[in-house]
Amino acid sequence: MDGIFTDDYFMRMAYNEALQAFDKDEVPVGAVIACGNKIVARAYNQTELLNDVTAHAEIIAITSASSYLNHKYLNECTLYVTLEPCVMCAGALYWSQIGRIVYAAQDDKRGFMRYGRELLHPNTQISFGVMMEECSSLIKDFSSRNADYGATGNKRATEQPDAPIPAPRVPPLFCAAAGPPPAAPPRSSDAPMLRQRSKSFRTNTPCPCPPLLFHR
Repeated sequence: MDGIFTDDYFMRMAYNEALQAFDKDEVPVGAVIACGNKIVARAYNQTELLNDVTAHAEIIAITSASSYLNHKYLNECTLYVTLEPCVMCAGALYWSQIGRIVYAAQDDKRGFMRYGRELLHPNTQISFGVMMEECSSLIKDFSSRNADYGATGNKRATEQPDAPIPAPRVPPLFCAAAGPPPAAPPRSSDAPMLRQRSKSFRTNTPCPCPPLLFHR
């Protein structure tokens, strides 16, 4: 990096993204992707805003950078993120072939390094610890402020779950008052039996079922 464009500079930009997440009651993780000395993507967690568990800062940043560069591979780029990526994000980073990852705070519970750097592309370089204290403090402040949220931003399991969605009512395939339907179409050799079944199935009994039960 030349001049002011150091790892600290770009991590400061990612930290600013994390502050936006903090202000919007999202888990405060921010990310930027730099190509050379230019930031090509900025993002922060938006899982609550988008109601999407995959809307992590890294995922949004990858999509944004690929769109900006008009290229699906980011092998010439560096990701700066304030928290160690999770396994899901590590998988996305693998497929993007990101050139380098720099993360600040470690995630001992859900970080990808619990499973090893093999989750990343073999050519991806890793650095960590840049602005670790500030980024870790931001996560801790968020957890303290939001008593109803855990470290992942999901509501605690002690909350009352939403009422279950009732199963859709499956309409019957035949009217109970008219008797069972005929069997599957028989072979041509069973034609006499077919005529007998068809005659026995006819009935003049009015159908008591509401018409809606016959909608497909």
